[in-house]
Amino acid sequence: MAELAIFEVDKNKTGASSLGIRYAARTMLRWAVMPRKWEGPMPTLDERVAYLEGRTEDLGGTVTEIRNDIRDLRTEIGTLRDDMNRRFEHVDRRFEHMDGRFTWVIGIQVASVVAVVAAILGR
Repeated sequence: MAELAIFEVDKNKTGASSLGIRYAARTMLRWAVMPRKWEGPMPTLDERVAYLEGRTEDLGGTVTEIRNDIRDLRTEIGTLRDDMNRRFEHVDRRFEHMDGRFTWVIGIQVASVVAVVAAILGR
């Protein structure tokens, strides 16, 4: 069964591998998890804890980014909601204007029907 081993990878190939340098120059060092069989020595507890601390810091940064994205999304949704409300108010005003015209059209049609019926009955 393959187990996980922790390796420190130096991006600049300086050969630095101490944990103190990892905290001093985070951009230079990366942690990688690679599957391996138990052929060599098992990583020490300090190495495993350091790896978990690094992963936790990465997750903390990710959570902060997600919170910022959600905050931005809420702002955009609020702006969109305001735009929609303005447009609906504009449409409502147009319907109110059309209601007045519709009433006039119906009134004219009813008057025309009454005039035609009166003409037919007046013969």
